[in-house]
Amino acid sequence: MQLGTLRLFCDVAVTTNFTDAARLHGCTPAGASQLFHALEREFAMPLAEPGLRPVHLNPAGQVCYEYCRQIVDLENKLVAEMHQIRAGTGTLELAACPCIGLYRLPRLLRLFQKACSSISVRVRYHSHAGVHQAVRDNLVDAGLVPYPRHTPVLAVRIFRQVPLVLACPPGNPFAALPVTTLRQLRNRPVVVWNQIPWRHLLAGVSANERHFYEPRHTFDEVEPTIEAVMAGLGVAVLPASIVRDEAAQRRLAAVPFEHGRHTVPVAVLHRKRRNLPPALQQFLQILQQPEPGEKL
Repeated sequence: MQLGTLRLFCDVAVTTNFTDAARLHGCTPAGASQLFHALEREFAMPLAEPGLRPVHLNPAGQVCYEYCRQIVDLENKLVAEMHQIRAGTGTLELAACPCIGLYRLPRLLRLFQKACSSISVRVRYHSHAGVHQAVRDNLVDAGLVPYPRHTPVLAVRIFRQVPLVLACPPGNPFAALPVTTLRQLRNRPVVVWNQIPWRHLLAGVSANERHFYEPRHTFDEVEPTIEAVMAGLGVAVLPASIVRDEAAQRRLAAVPFEHGRHTVPVAVLHRKRRNLPPALQQFLQILQQPEPGEKL
């Protein structure tokens, strides 16, 4: 019996469905269901009413939930205490998605180290789900992500709304427009950087029309995305500051969206707790400061 399984069981009990619990743990609903049933096999009895959706715990499941919650809470308190001890040694542990860790975090850390030179910082790079999990499991003090997920145990503080632009070659018809809209990308070749979830941008497009906006190419890194745009393989929706240098040198055009409609919310995550470590408090203050030359 592993703590991760107990945590997932508690989240299924709270959310009453496998989909939301799976999202919290960065796994599939089928994987969450398998772990839930593995716990039932461990105790050789069902823990939920059969066939009911949403999930409804039976009396045995209620007893299991109470004890699992106590075990998870005790583990959280232990890790929190160890974090407090570590805070006294002047160390701040962070997790970040590469898009933030490589483009935004260095400047923030320079500001932080200037204000708190006695505190050392360690940064771990994770996927979007991995950052949430690292913060949730108390492996780090805080995490930085675009498009944060709101969960019961995490405090989410959005500290920037980064504007997006349409990046295209200077000779592209879009380059002559003062502003553009997402609707104008219908049936156009689009190149997607995976750090900007395409599904979020298409939230206002009806499901039966989304096939008109299928991307031609997708990339995990921003550099090949920009190179693909400059090579004429398609246009891309990117943070304005990431293509600022290319736009200044006229290697790319950066067309704003009408009314500044599309932005990327960038957030810091930390576990909900009564008293935050002093190092984390200072870091959160740094994040709220205005910052020129913003990057995702």
